[in-house]
Amino acid sequence: MFITKKTKNKNKRKINNTHATKKHNINYNNNNNNNTLAILSFNIYSRGCKDFSNTLVDKMLNDNNIDILCTQEDGENNAYKPIRKYNILPVIKNKYCGNKQPETVGVYEKIPNSVVFDNCINSNQVYKDKQINRYSIICNYKNIKIANLHLEGGRYTDQILLTDFDTLLPIKLSLLELIIKQQPDIILGDFNSVYCSNKILLNKFLEGQYTYFENAVKQSKLTQKDKSNIKKWNMAPFILLKKYGYTYAKPQNENTVITNGRGNSIIDFIFYKKNKLILNETNIINIISKNDSYKDYKCISDHNPIYSKFTIKQ
Repeated sequence: MFITKKTKNKNKRKINNTHATKKHNINYNNNNNNNTLAILSFNIYSRGCKDFSNTLVDKMLNDNNIDILCTQEDGENNAYKPIRKYNILPVIKNKYCGNKQPETVGVYEKIPNSVVFDNCINSNQVYKDKQINRYSIICNYKNIKIANLHLEGGRYTDQILLTDFDTLLPIKLSLLELIIKQQPDIILGDFNSVYCSNKILLNKFLEGQYTYFENAVKQSKLTQKDKSNIKKWNMAPFILLKKYGYTYAKPQNENTVITNGRGNSIIDFIFYKKNKLILNETNIINIISKNDSYKDYKCISDHNPIYSKFTIKQ
């Protein structure tokens, strides 16, 4: 998603919390338990919403005792600015995994030098002579390798998806395939695909996709092939993750809270490897309001954040 207007954050809103690497001196001193990990993924919409506030996000992170913040759409003029006590990893502070473009991804640490940067992956794809770059940051925390990603998709890709599906699906999956080759223990972020473990809700999300493509994109009745391709577009990343042994960190409030304010669905996820981690809890934090207006940038973000807490196996 792209935004073209920036506004100062004047308003505050209460959050409804529903439940090749250079050597570093790693610091875990302020963490009470050395085999826990609390991580949060948040598409921050380039901090372009009027209600976005570092104080508000910092409170959300501290209330949930988050160790690592992974961001998507962290580009443009506000790229990588500190969020109170949470700072971008020093090694990428002036390099930007995404070159400050809207698709820039970031990783912020609460405790300085607790997270070790590994690398920034660029999908580096070409579509009709146009460069398509999607990014992922790979980092390590307590010997757990983490991949923060933002997969291809969204409103602009939707406009060409039905006419060029066979070209676009491999482009979408290319970043995820590059990530899987690095064998991370956690893969999280904005997947730009709907998913839910509740089959009734998943079908509802897919029906919402069909309606959206029929009314807003194609503006005519979908064929069975159109519907099949839309379903493949949404399911393909998760089929790939399961193929390589990743487990979905199901949010405890999955049945009642969404992450995608524009599509009224869940598109932000955390997947993990059971051989290294025990999942304690996952929740979506509800910051989206029925009064949000994305046209007027009246919002905190167009996404809800999602977090997981793990015990690291010894």
